[in-house]
Amino acid sequence: MARRGLLQESKILLKQRFHAWGPKPRKLTGRQNMKTPCVKICVIHTVEKICVGCYRTREEIAQWQKFTEEEQKTLMESLINRKKMIYRRRGGKRKDTNID
Repeated sequence: MARRGLLQESKILLKQRFHAWGPKPRKLTGRQNMKTPCVKICVIHTVEKICVGCYRTREEIAQWQKFTEEEQKTLMESLINRKKMIYRRRGGKRKDTNID
């Protein structure tokens, strides 16, 4: 019985240490950022130089958190038009660039 209690205490101590060493929780700032358009498909198109998932450039992706809310909103509105810049290939044959 004593051994089992010792093991449980050890586990608790390890959890406390890990929590102390782990990443610190982020503090909320006064400004809440708009939700990112990222859809976790992070591949940069070789010709257009925009992400095929969210249609942002690498610079826009990197600077997203630094943009003001107005800049983020403007960018979100422009992403709709960028979708047409990328054509999709299926079955190894080229299709026209119109995507609806």
